[in-house]
Amino acid sequence: AKGHLDKLVRVYVTERKSFMYAHFRKLWGEKSGICDVRRLEWEVLEAKIMRWIRAVHCCLRGILPFEKQLSNHVFRGIGNDAIGEPCFFAIVTDYVAELLDFADALSSCRPSPEKLQEILALYRSFSCFRSDINSVFESEAGQTIRVRTDCILSRLGGEVVSLALSDFEETLLRELC
Repeated sequence: AKGHLDKLVRVYVTERKSFMYAHFRKLWGEKSGICDVRRLEWEVLEAKIMRWIRAVHCCLRGILPFEKQLSNHVFRGIGNDAIGEPCFFAIVTDYVAELLDFADALSSCRPSPEKLQEILALYRSFSCFRSDINSVFESEAGQTIRVRTDCILSRLGGEVVSLALSDFEETLLRELC
């Protein structure tokens, strides 16, 4: 019976990851690395920030809670009741990491004053999603995601915004003199 359960788990995770991949790519588009974020033209990056906000909203308020509930439901009463949670993480971790990578990349950039509005929009949205992240990833296994989210938010809200405001102030002072 143990071998059948292992096979069921592998097939389930593989099929659900495939499903997640299709939906995630529709929401988010192709994967982009940290270097890509730094090289993008501002208009493209601005559109990507807005797309990120929509993707995170859909994921955290719909797709991820459903996926978690489905995994727990499918494996309820089969063998160990704790199978659903690891399956959920196996299915979604790569996609959540990709969304966090984008926000992390932005938190390591120094935006110009003109870009501050979009960075603030990202920060506000990400802050609003914090409780959703804490809810979806409430277990001990989700601690890494919660801690990473807090670190990114701290950098976005502290360092990035402060640097952009400082640059804005310097620009204003230069223009006044």
